[in-house]
Amino acid sequence: MLSKRLSYILLTLFFTFDAVLSYFAVTRMGGHEANLVIAPYVEKYPPLYFLSIPVLVIGLFAIMWLIRKLLPKISDRVVLTSFVIYWAFGNSSLNLAFLIGLRHTAFNNWSTMSVVGIFLGLIYLIISLYKPRNI
Repeated sequence: MLSKRLSYILLTLFFTFDAVLSYFAVTRMGGHEANLVIAPYVEKYPPLYFLSIPVLVIGLFAIMWLIRKLLPKISDRVVLTSFVIYWAFGNSSLNLAFLIGLRHTAFNNWSTMSVVGIFLGLIYLIISLYKPRNI
């Protein structure tokens, strides 16, 4: 389990890495945004990628606040570590795969990698909630 501070730092770094690499992929490397919800906006106005960084950070704080209110017994550290796992596999891995040239593979499929990231994050969350505390 990662510390809260390290989780927030890693997530902010992932958000920044993804925005910067996505911007260059769209503007300089012939890439296209895989997320169909934001694709029409960021492909037409690529600087919107940089606006996504503070929006994601604020959204993360809002989600954590909501989880604290609705599920107060779940540790912030466990939830944040699950988010780190999701984002690393579900998002940042796509940009990294694109950067190193693994285009048009399962490693660069947004839907597939999002499901993998969600699955791994949830597995970690479930294991963390049910493992014995005295280990």
